[in-house]
Amino acid sequence: LTDDVIDDLFYQQIIYLGVMKEIEFRNLFVDGTKIEANANRYTFVWKKVIKKNEDKMFPKIQNVITEMNQEEQKDFVVTRETLHDDLTKALEWLIEEKNTRKIQFVHGIGKRKTQIQRWFEKLSEYQQRKEKYDFGQSQMEGRNSYSKTDTDATFMHMKDDHMRNSQLKPAYNVQIGVESEYVVGVGIFQDRNDIATLIPMLNEMKNQLGRTYTNLIADSGYESEENYLYLEEHEQVPYIKPQTYEKWKKKSFKKDISKRENMIYDEGRDCYTCHNNKELKPIGITHRKSATGYLSEITIY
Repeated sequence: LTDDVIDDLFYQQIIYLGVMKEIEFRNLFVDGTKIEANANRYTFVWKKVIKKNEDKMFPKIQNVITEMNQEEQKDFVVTRETLHDDLTKALEWLIEEKNTRKIQFVHGIGKRKTQIQRWFEKLSEYQQRKEKYDFGQSQMEGRNSYSKTDTDATFMHMKDDHMRNSQLKPAYNVQIGVESEYVVGVGIFQDRNDIATLIPMLNEMKNQLGRTYTNLIADSGYESEENYLYLEEHEQVPYIKPQTYEKWKKKSFKKDISKRENMIYDEGRDCYTCHNNKELKPIGITHRKSATGYLSEITIY
């Protein structure tokens, strides 16, 4: 069975549960868990490492190209944006020169390599590394890591073991929606946190079921401006625990005069009054882009 057929059968059962009045499509409880992938935990590839290695390799390529230009009176140019094509042109020229000059590439101890061969071997190695880095970048798909033995798996912090050691393993973020003890929605994601999984999961459920739930209940891991606006737009009532809820209950937080929650806010004038009766007025607006591409507007006081 294909994935689409399995999904279709699953949601047909959910629709049937609605027909039988087992569920009302009213209260949807959403939560997620990370499940370890069947992949080697020591085969990770990190986005930052790829970029770091590329940055270290580029000056070395420039040095080889500069040496070629000086000794052979050529005008080869390499840029980061066209690096692969630039290396290909230089390598093609070296092959032509090898054939024209009837140079025999040699290998092994005691063999003296020509300058053409040394340039060719260095640039060939750099091109292979570039192709490797490009492949790694293409596998990321917005992530920061992946496993070589399961390229769809992302390295995530798992729950602590019995020794309270935080585990970093290749895993998937599995999301489940529940109503009346029935699993009514399932989603498997590569995101390490739950914030970015809510909207695509609700969209999938809406497309499959042809309707939306009235209320959405979730923990603080799903709280974001983007999620709130989505639920408001689709006329769904959010019951999401605020991320600062536990802090708000502490006396130390309530007595902290630097927190805006403990200042008097004038909605009409859009200003705060601090503990010393001084007004904090808006002085500008900045924007912040989330991992999903959502652009939020932040007022600076």
